[in-house]
Formats: sequence, structure tokens, C-alpha cells
Amino acid sequence: MIAISIIVLGILIVFHELGHFIAAKLSDIKVEEFSVGMGPKLVGFKKGETLYSLRLFPIGGYCKMLGEDESSTDIRAYSNKPVLARFAVAAAGSLMNFLVAVLIFIAMGFITVTPVPVVQSVIPDYPAAQAGIMPGDVVVKVDGYSIKTWSDLQAAVSESVDKPVTIEVNRAGKILDFKVTPVYDEKNKKPMIGITPKGKIGYNNKASLAVNVKNGIYQSFYITQVMLSSLTGLVTGRVSVNDFMGPVGIISVVGEAARSGFYNLLGLTSLISLNLAIINLLPIPALDGSRLLFLLVEAVRRRPIDREKEGLIHFIGFIFLILFMIFMTYKDILRLSR
Repeated sequence: MIAISIIVLGILIVFHELGHFIAAKLSDIKVEEFSVGMGPKLVGFKKGETLYSLRLFPIGGYCKMLGEDESSTDIRAYSNKPVLARFAVAAAGSLMNFLVAVLIFIAMGFITVTPVPVVQSVIPDYPAAQAGIMPGDVVVKVDGYSIKTWSDLQAAVSESVDKPVTIEVNRAGKILDFKVTPVYDEKNKKPMIGITPKGKIGYNNKASLAVNVKNGIYQSFYITQVMLSSLTGLVTGRVSVNDFMGPVGIISVVGEAARSGFYNLLGLTSLISLNLAIINLLPIPALDGSRLLFLLVEAVRRRPIDREKEGLIHFIGFIFLILFMIFMTYKDILRLSR
């Protein structure tokens, strides 16, 4: 599951860099390299003036443009392009992540997920886990009554709070019986034994493209608004830093979503993509938002800020960003170890 988490994050970062790449090409900025992955180069080929490479570590990628962090005499260097062109290139990564989220939400509108009586996951410390039921088990009967759908199973469980039931499962062709006593779950307000269903994915032939596009855009803007509200709450003290996750926490959550099914993984991927879009637009040195802020200052002053000073600010910001990520990783490890 860690591999799936890294792949999901890597793909979203590559799309982010692809946004910069497309905007740079459209602005006639010389792109020296577009890399998938980081670290030592594994393979690469040059097409025109750009090196396309695949690197060892699947943790994102980058789009290297001439004159991005230094002065250049080349008229096609990033630093020599008009403010508006540079602004578009800097913002394009986040816009691409927003577009990816919208497209995922649209695609999800064409998917139907029907819960089936196959155990997807077992919640620790709940009756099913204590009885020995495992992921992959197919629920066949409850107290002798045949179970055909997940709704049948829920109905059988709901009638047996604090009363033991016999659950018959098919585990790899072997029929097993388990005595399980459902408990009333206060959080979900219903009797539970602590299992989640596997979803049978199908195509929703009643879905409308126009409606899904509308819903996809609405969902993306609504979730963006919620995320911005959370960030505002962090600044004002209304929201604690403990409510946020670092890299380890995100990898853990993506892994859990992958275990619960492809549909849930899609939904979480769209949320992370929106998160990347927003975080990168914050005016923090080393992020795109900081570059946008410098460009706005340049537009007002009508002359560029000294490249070396701007580079130093980005470098210092990068150091603080790394330290913050280490701190959040430490918090994630403490949270997961409890």
C-alpha cells in the first residue's frame, strides 16, 4: 500500500509540473529538462531542446526552465519574459492540479459502486476482528439465513444488538462459522460488527455528462473553500496544527483508501490534488505562491527584484519548508504509533 501511496502522490506532482511545462512551451520559454521522478537519472532522451528523463525515486518530478533562478541573456529565458507570461507559468501547476481534481470528480459521476457481502477490511477491536473474520471472507449466511447482498447482512446485524449471531463465511472455498455479538456504535448510530464491504464497480448508464461536469466543478470549488477556511483557522488559532497531516500521514490515509476500494482511492486522490493546488499557491518562499507574489511586486514597481536576493529568499524558505516537513513527519509518526 505504501507503493500505491507514493505512486498517487508522484503522479499528482508530475501533473503539477506538466502544467508548468505546457505553459512554458506556450510562452516560448526554453525548457531544459522535464523529469519524472527525482534523484539519479535512469533513462532519458532529448527531443528538440528539451531532455525528457526518468529518475530513480518516484516522488514527483520537475520542469527545469532556462533562467528560472538565474539571469540569462537568452531572449527565451524565463527571466526575460514579460511578467504576465511568467505569472501564467508559475500559476499553471496549481491550475493543472485543480483541473485533475475536476476531471476525477466528473469520472466518479459515471461510476456506480454496489456493496457486496465480501469483507473489504476489518476494524480492529470490533466484534468481527475479535471473532476471527478476515478481509476477503464472503458472508454466506447469518443464523442460517442466506445473505445475497450487503443490505441483507446489515439487516441481519441490525436485529441482533448485544445478541450473538452465527456468521457463516466462505474463505477460499472453505466454509467457516463465527459467533459474533454486534455492538451499538455511537458514532455511526447503528449496530455494527466492524467490517466494511467490498464495492462492485460498474458504469452508471443514467449519468449525464453535463450534470457530472457541473457537479465536478461545484465539488472542486466547494472543497477548495473548505480547505481555505481550515488554513485561515490555522492562522487565527481556531484550528490546531495537529489537525493537519504530513507526508507519512498522507501516505497512511492513501493506503487505507486503497484498501477500501478503487472508488474511495479516486475520491481521496482528487482531494490531495486540490490540496497541492492550494498549498503551492500560498505565499511561502520556495513555493509557486511566493514567485507569484514577487511577480506582483515587480509589476507594481515596474522593475524586477534582484535575482540573487529573490533566490536567497527562496533558498531560506526551502530550508524552513524541509524543517516543517520533518516536524510534521514526526507528528505523523507519533499519531500513528498511538
